[in-house]
Amino acid sequence: MISKVKNFLSEVRVELQKASWPWDLKERGFRRYK
Repeated sequence: MISKVKNFLSEVRVELQKASWPWDLKERGFRRYK
């Protein structure tokens, strides 16, 4: 479980580095993962 969370957070950081998306799009993305 913890490793999966760390992987998810690292991927999110990479995405944020690629481009700073509006938080609306980010919330939609989080809904997909859930």
